[in-house]
Amino acid sequence: MLRLELKTDKFENRLLIFTQYRLFMFTVKGTAKLEHSYNLIDMNLIESRQPDRLIIGFRSNESRHPYCFHSCDPNQEEINLIICHMVSSLKILFPSISFESFIKRFIVEPRQRLENIYEYVQLMEERIRFRSHHHDHDHHHYPCGGFSNQYACFCDYYGVPYREDVAWDIDTIYAAHNNTELSILDFEHLDLKDLLPLIAALTYNGYFTKFRVSNVKIVNSSQSGSEQICELIVNLVRRSTRIEEIYLDNTGIRADFVNKLFQAMLLNNQTSIQIIDLSNNSIEDKGLKNMTSFVAKSFHMANSLMNNSSEDDLSSSLSLNFSTQITSQQPQSNSNTVTSSAKLMYKGLVHLNLSHCGITSKGISELSESLYLNKSMFSTLTYLNLSDNCLKDDLSVSSIVYN
Repeated sequence: MLRLELKTDKFENRLLIFTQYRLFMFTVKGTAKLEHSYNLIDMNLIESRQPDRLIIGFRSNESRHPYCFHSCDPNQEEINLIICHMVSSLKILFPSISFESFIKRFIVEPRQRLENIYEYVQLMEERIRFRSHHHDHDHHHYPCGGFSNQYACFCDYYGVPYREDVAWDIDTIYAAHNNTELSILDFEHLDLKDLLPLIAALTYNGYFTKFRVSNVKIVNSSQSGSEQICELIVNLVRRSTRIEEIYLDNTGIRADFVNKLFQAMLLNNQTSIQIIDLSNNSIEDKGLKNMTSFVAKSFHMANSLMNNSSEDDLSSSLSLNFSTQITSQQPQSNSNTVTSSAKLMYKGLVHLNLSHCGITSKGISELSESLYLNKSMFSTLTYLNLSDNCLKDDLSVSSIVYN
């Protein structure tokens, strides 16, 4: 039971109940009534500068002030326990993702409280690792990086039904074959809106490295969820540090989407994407605007990533974030979310398929120029398919390869 601050010197009691994915807030005047509920991944602010006070903010509620709670616990342990639960729940659900990917502002004072919370989170993570090791004979306690749990969490977030058959396919078939490619074709029986939690979970998953949407028409105004699907794919390449291959061939995407896609890749300075297939889509020259920028910079992004990053693992990333929040009190970016091995593996763009995309000689020339600007591209790019486009005789093939 906490006291919610409504205005200066005015409080009302609220009952907070936490489940695996959600926070429920009840009023307690007379009969308890549900006032609000939020999925934990909707949180973007946790602040506690005093042991008896807690401020929580949510993305979906940013137009209003964050909730400010006061504890009635004379031992001043209640707030610490609530923070421990929220942080450990997120870390258990998304073990490969840094805490600041969700909570943009996390402040706990004094420092000793922060250290105690961090120790608790570490203890919970060690228990999870022990369980996973103990269940190794059963394809790990949380197969595929805990994807089915993440999928369930986002089902709750988007308000779509949790599909047991989807979770079973991931936990059983994918895990048994060590399959790291999530293919939407395996779930083509679902409506587009039912694919939302799958793609959202992939964004924050540390197991899958490939994403295939081949031959699934995601741009379809007649189906609910089409626009959200496209937004989630853009968010995937913006945030993921694990996805190395993405296949969007014959999906109905057009220039505006492709420009958003590559703009997102440019903003992700820890992208791991090496293989891109956009073939059999009407992209045209106008869809190459941000693609040429990405092609020109991708190898340099990789070099910068390897040279400038110093964090060795996600655990140290969490520790760094917690400690720096105390001194700087500034939100951290998602720059700590990738492991050292992923950094060292990324070598820039390796494979690009733009066949049958309606690109003209002018667009190919612009792409050729971006290749030329990236002096390292010829040692990294091993496959470039520009067949079945609107090329004219005046475009020399040698100008593409040896410009």
